[in-house]
Amino acid sequence: MGVLVDVVDNVQEAAFSKLEAIQQLKTKNLKELFAQIRSAIHIAKDDPYIGEAFTALNTAFTNNGGRVNSREWKAVADRYHPRFKDVLDDSGWYDIFLINNEGDIIYTVTRESDLGMNIPQKLAGSSMADAFSKAVKISGEEIAVGDFKPYAPSDGAQAAFMIGRLSFADGYFAMQLPTDPINAIVQGRTGLRSMTESYLVGETEGVSAYRSDRVIKKGNIGMPRGGAAVKAALEGKSGNLIKEGSTGAVAAVVYDPVEIEGLKWALVTTGNVEEILSAKEEGEERGFFDNYIEKYGYYDLFLIHPGGRVFYTVTKEADYGTNMVNGKYKDSGLGKLTRQVLETKKFGLADFAPYAPSNDEPAGFIAQPVIHEGEVKLVVALQLSLDAINNIMQQRDGMGETGETYLVGSDKLMRSDSYLDPKGHSVKASFAGTVKDNGVDTEAMDEVLAGAEGSKILVDYNGNPVLSAYTPVKVSGTTWGGDCRD
Repeated sequence: MGVLVDVVDNVQEAAFSKLEAIQQLKTKNLKELFAQIRSAIHIAKDDPYIGEAFTALNTAFTNNGGRVNSREWKAVADRYHPRFKDVLDDSGWYDIFLINNEGDIIYTVTRESDLGMNIPQKLAGSSMADAFSKAVKISGEEIAVGDFKPYAPSDGAQAAFMIGRLSFADGYFAMQLPTDPINAIVQGRTGLRSMTESYLVGETEGVSAYRSDRVIKKGNIGMPRGGAAVKAALEGKSGNLIKEGSTGAVAAVVYDPVEIEGLKWALVTTGNVEEILSAKEEGEERGFFDNYIEKYGYYDLFLIHPGGRVFYTVTKEADYGTNMVNGKYKDSGLGKLTRQVLETKKFGLADFAPYAPSNDEPAGFIAQPVIHEGEVKLVVALQLSLDAINNIMQQRDGMGETGETYLVGSDKLMRSDSYLDPKGHSVKASFAGTVKDNGVDTEAMDEVLAGAEGSKILVDYNGNPVLSAYTPVKVSGTTWGGDCRD
């Protein structure tokens, strides 16, 4: 069990390391995207030709009472439009704006309904207004940013803006950032499993919401998004955790802040822990855990979240997906053992007892926690196989025709199947029947369960005189009696 726990721990840590590497690459790409945008804005706002265009457009705008449909304004716009259109096409931006000191949008490439609007008056509360209010307070070398918000002139689509002060005119150059380049980075699938994805979250005015669209679960830019990982990342912290989601699935989560000037963003990558830990190697039909229980003779293997959720089993019986802390099987042997291990943070064993998910047949369990920094990250449990125990107890070397060895629990019910009476004194028959008819209530059992060992001639469970050698078998706080008789 110790080796198995180490393997699970190592697989989990390797998975987190891989997710963290993916996070770092996506964070680097996001920073590079914004660095490129800033560089392009600096080039544009410091271009004398764009300063000349601004002056001509603003003069035409002012001369015609702030109208952008006058003959003069249209003539000037048509003259400079090809240059601005080339800049827009080369950059991949959604739109480009020229804005005067009063906040009037005197030119846009796409000519949506915001053209001619006064930002403080007509677009108050928008991301454009947020960026403009910052732009009027900063130096000529800085770039103001307005985080994503719905933008009415673009049919309510999510939009972010970046604004810089012109070097050769008394006004501002601005761009509208589309969502596509951000989604392209964050939604990248390289290195991710089918149920793993990354998403971006930002915070403005104390409210956190998506800054990228999700591809596996529901979530679009602008929708609220909170949680412990998001909160920690927005506070500037990096880390990882395993959590139970709203659907009951258990997820591995890696989170990091994304340090981009003017924005409070965080990147989160999350994946299904069952998929991560039970993944099959390329070309393999069976996973590690399937091979493990077959090789070592266990009936089933469980991975259990600290909250009690059984998020993985090999056999997928009725206990899969249930909660061993407060669910319908909380009083089963596995349920009691799970709570014991969570409390003690140590290896534990649950003695055999009828177990409903396995057709109510007797089942025993062992379990051990995976611990990091003193906290239980998950519990690994194994369901013991009677076949493995019987293979030991029913060895026939030196037993002759009338000899046998068997195990008995403190309740005097069988813990291995009798070789001489497999029908009446099997483990299954013992738990289904009575101690008198299907158990072992003998002098040897009284002594061995009192802690004694010895050998003597006595009457066995069938009422026959036999030579019996007996000894206690103590395993993790549980005492069984071992009896060899002939």
